[in-house]
Amino acid sequence: MSAKIRKAILFCSFLVFSSIVFCQKTSSSCVAVFLDDHLVVDEYSEYGQCIIDYNVTGSFTVQTVILSSEQCQPTGQIKFRLAIRRGASNTLVSFSDNTFEEVPVEDVLSKCHAGDSILVMLVDEGYTLPHNEIIVHYAQ
Repeated sequence: MSAKIRKAILFCSFLVFSSIVFCQKTSSSCVAVFLDDHLVVDEYSEYGQCIIDYNVTGSFTVQTVILSSEQCQPTGQIKFRLAIRRGASNTLVSFSDNTFEEVPVEDVLSKCHAGDSILVMLVDEGYTLPHNEIIVHYAQ
């Protein structure tokens, strides 16, 4: 098995595992993806979905959060990387070799096509990001 295939399997395993595990009382801190000051996920639960329109503007950040029944308060940015899942082929493509604390959403969306998703990968293992896939919605 080639190194590229092993890396792809490891990466996919990480995404599946991180989408199953939700913020629990462990050594992990809860984090969430924000578009400017707004939480990207519609509901911070196992049923929550991240969907953005293709024409949105602003900046993506991943931030630690304090969760309560009324709100999800950001408390600090952390480093992350991005990939794009091609909807037509289910292929993962790295957005950049860079690590970000903030990235203009327009830059990311300029590399997306209809049916694609944006995948958010954490750099530090001490965090939990249950909502790591952002679906890009194109108006009909």
